[in-house]
Amino acid sequence: MKKPRKAIEILQVDPTCEEAKSLEKDLEHSIVVDKNPWRSSNQAFLFGAVTILLGLFIVHYWPEMVIAEGFGAIRLGPSLIILGTFISGWFKIGEMVKGFGEILPKISDLIQKLRGGGG
Repeated sequence: MKKPRKAIEILQVDPTCEEAKSLEKDLEHSIVVDKNPWRSSNQAFLFGAVTILLGLFIVHYWPEMVIAEGFGAIRLGPSLIILGTFISGWFKIGEMVKGFGEILPKISDLIQKLRGGGG
């Protein structure tokens, strides 16, 4: 397994040396990721997780708690669990689809090259 390299190390390499050429070849299909722990998808995930925990807490201690009697006595705890699951998954799935969308054109080019169609 290769050891991770920091961006500052890569920037300090002389562009004319052999190491730079090998790095260019190795990093051809790499993308830069912002590792901000408070990006919106993580915030939504944490909010969803807190909502799920609140729902589980309500189900455990007050299982008979309902939102409104007039709507068929919808239980509050399971509703919060479902809402939290939906919220925590929605933004994470969106982030994965966005990442997949960046990779898809590269895969298409690779398939064309393998078929001999150029690229």
